[in-house]
Amino acid sequence: MRECLPLFLAAFLLFYVGNAPKYAIDALLDDTAQAQYGFIAMPVFVVGLLAQFVYMPMVEPLSQLWNSGDRKAFVAGFGKQILIVVGITATCVAGAWLLGVPVLGWLYNTDLSPYQAELCVLVLGGGFLALAQLFTMGITIMRQQAKLVWGYVAVAVAAAVAASPLAWGITGASVAYIACMVVLAGWFGVLFLRCARR
Repeated sequence: MRECLPLFLAAFLLFYVGNAPKYAIDALLDDTAQAQYGFIAMPVFVVGLLAQFVYMPMVEPLSQLWNSGDRKAFVAGFGKQILIVVGITATCVAGAWLLGVPVLGWLYNTDLSPYQAELCVLVLGGGFLALAQLFTMGITIMRQQAKLVWGYVAVAVAAAVAASPLAWGITGASVAYIACMVVLAGWFGVLFLRCARR
């Protein structure tokens, strides 16, 4: 219970951070805006899902490297996973730019052409979310999961503050989302490096 409570809190707060713009739209805008945001936000989860298929099987090998004290191989293996996530993100952003609007528009029978840029911003934010989750995994492997909570708390508060005014509608929600994901990935990237050096 003591060891896993930080992981539960981190997962709970991450769920809130990812959905804070949606909650703000629901509170401040109409149902049409809520539906349109939901349509263009759906591909965000594709990036994370694809990334997890890549790095989740590496949890045990990376754990063995860390437990054996081979820090150099651990960091190198982790760096390879980061490059893979970056590659997946770049591919998904390109796909969103070329095919996202027509495919989603056909799927939901809605004209989403005004939101092509917002779609790409959200998909890119999904890439930063995948990096944050990857760093979370690495920090947990190093048994430093208790340090995760404060990062998620800080970003959750920032997400609530950034998303609450939502002056720019769906554009504002998209910017708030990617800003939170960039801060989260950066925060845990620094924390990961500090823990690895120690």
